[in-house]
Amino acid sequence: MLRTGSGPRLAAALAAGVLAIGLRPAPLGAQIDTLRYLFHYEPVGIGGPRLAVDVEFRGERSGVTRVVEPSRWAGEDSLWRSIERLEPAPGAAIVSRGDGSFLIRHLPGAPVRIHYVLRQDWTGPLRYPVMHRPVLDDARILFNQSNGLVFPSRSLGDSIVLQYRWTGLPSNWRILTSFGAKADYTGLVSLREFAGASFAAGDFRLVAAPGGPGGVTIEAQGAWRFADADLARTVQSLWGAETRFWGGAAFDHAFVLLLPIANGATLAGDAFTAGFVAAADSTTELDGLGRLLAHELFHLWNGQRLAAIETEARFKWFTEGVTDYYADRIFRQLGRYADSTYRGRVNAVFRNYYSSPARGDSRADVAARFWIDQSVKRYPYVQGYALALYLQANLPRWAGVPFDLDSLMVGLFRGAHGRSIEITDSLVAGGAPGPARDSVAAAIRRYVDEGQMIPADPDALGRCVAVETQPVYAFDLGFNGPASMRDRVIRGVQAGGPAARAGVPEGASLLGYRWDSSDPTAPVLLQVDDGHGPRVIRYLPRGVQMFLAPQYVPTPQAPGCLTIRP
Repeated sequence: MLRTGSGPRLAAALAAGVLAIGLRPAPLGAQIDTLRYLFHYEPVGIGGPRLAVDVEFRGERSGVTRVVEPSRWAGEDSLWRSIERLEPAPGAAIVSRGDGSFLIRHLPGAPVRIHYVLRQDWTGPLRYPVMHRPVLDDARILFNQSNGLVFPSRSLGDSIVLQYRWTGLPSNWRILTSFGAKADYTGLVSLREFAGASFAAGDFRLVAAPGGPGGVTIEAQGAWRFADADLARTVQSLWGAETRFWGGAAFDHAFVLLLPIANGATLAGDAFTAGFVAAADSTTELDGLGRLLAHELFHLWNGQRLAAIETEARFKWFTEGVTDYYADRIFRQLGRYADSTYRGRVNAVFRNYYSSPARGDSRADVAARFWIDQSVKRYPYVQGYALALYLQANLPRWAGVPFDLDSLMVGLFRGAHGRSIEITDSLVAGGAPGPARDSVAAAIRRYVDEGQMIPADPDALGRCVAVETQPVYAFDLGFNGPASMRDRVIRGVQAGGPAARAGVPEGASLLGYRWDSSDPTAPVLLQVDDGHGPRVIRYLPRGVQMFLAPQYVPTPQAPGCLTIRP
């Protein structure tokens, strides 16, 4: 089962208004505001360990500043429950509170200091999805800008000077953040980098040091089926392949943090500024984890340097779907996928794309429902993947020169010049040679804006493969997967659905589970206990409605047959 979550933190920041400006470097002579944090770990407290946080910033000249506090992120809400004893220093006062923010009155333009305590507001072992709330226990601290930090909601300029310092940590703990692995940091950061920042400390072990500028630091907790050396080789090979593809590193450093979670057969994680926090069942195989890492590390370029800022849900087809396409390409390039496995991945994309409940929906409709409708959330991934295949096959024809989607992506990154730039349709189309720009723009308009179905290009996988139209079925779990994983209780069994037909009991304890949310032909395995002892239920998560979808089939007998190409 694959669970990822790399976008909601930016949406939360946007809703708060903190990213209402561009991402250009600050002009020479412009005033740069400073945002300071002091993090002090207190291992013993009421309800468990806690983190005392002091934040300081310059208040508005008006004498009233709006301050954002944690509210919603990655499907978790009421994050303010993790905040205790929030109070400004003498000379300032909170005058009103709203949904996720409050107004503070102070002397015009004066420094504002706020103290609060961050704690873990849930109990039990680390698990998905409550790991998206602040984590504070005797083994680690894990939070990010959206779920753990209080900060001013105003235009601070294009960049800020960010300062933070950690104190009170056990001597054997390591620190790993979006801005490095030291207890003290001062640096000029863009607002987007701050909005996507992760902060972690714990009894992590160093799996691999970065090995030079642009390298990746790897840290982990727990025991795994694979050796640390194998994890290091996997991450470093992915990092090397992706850096070579783009022609340079996205950031001057990067990080990967791997944590064990209690959910059985689960992969989860979040991409942050300059890195990725991965969480998995300790029985996870390295290949499954590696594919997740391939996707999330690619986000450092596509999603962070090439960024969907104020219209994120409208560009999930690009930041998520195109990223998924390249993750499979890179995994195959490194020899992790055989030709048949890669073809199977592509076929699963078209199967899910053509059977999606969002099939044929306009971009506006998909964007409006993306954050609130789980059945729509996967659609831009498969839509963007299919469009990436289509563009890769057709761009050389349109351009009349050796120019493909790879060339377009690398050109966009080089044009960013080490900054984050906002992705737009015109920017993407403008990255193609002149003769092809209108065709790229038309493809985006036809297949994304209008929702027309993207065809499977016969040449996309090489001359040994043909396209056939075949019957397919939508993935249908038959019960509420996210709620059941969260509560560890079976929730929302649908009458007449595949789970109900298999005898999955509503309200039973969920002891373990395994499913592939992209494949209705792969069995669901559930270990449940409804009061009569543990038992395993196995069934196919297949919807009742049949669809027709293009599928790639091998044709080894074709004249001049060549090996499948990416």
